[in-house]
Amino acid sequence: MKKKLVILLMLLCTWCMPSFAASWYYLGQSEVGTNIYIDNSSVRKNYSEAIVWVKYVKPSGESILQKLYIYRKDKTYACMNYVKYDVYGSVIDSYHPSYLNYDSIPPESVIESVYYAIWPY
Repeated sequence: MKKKLVILLMLLCTWCMPSFAASWYYLGQSEVGTNIYIDNSSVRKNYSEAIVWVKYVKPSGESILQKLYIYRKDKTYACMNYVKYDVYGSVIDSYHPSYLNYDSIPPESVIESVYYAIWPY
């Protein structure tokens, strides 16, 4: 009986603990072979705006993480943070703007696929 109770408590503890690991969702591949992912665990959205991390993995093995602010009504976006990694996972470039510069989301672009992954309707 004690064994079952301990197992039950352990399962409850692991279920109640918050998860901080990234949960990358594959969106597709660009024309140049870059794989694109969204971190589902970090998406923060409401009806009009969203903040999401996007990962781009190049065929060379280099990767880029980009934190995007997307405004739904105007279909615009801004880069909030950008980090580029080499094939070994070392940071080779980063960018954190002092203010957000909004751009329109181009049709049939990677950013548009991110937009529709967040708001599919």
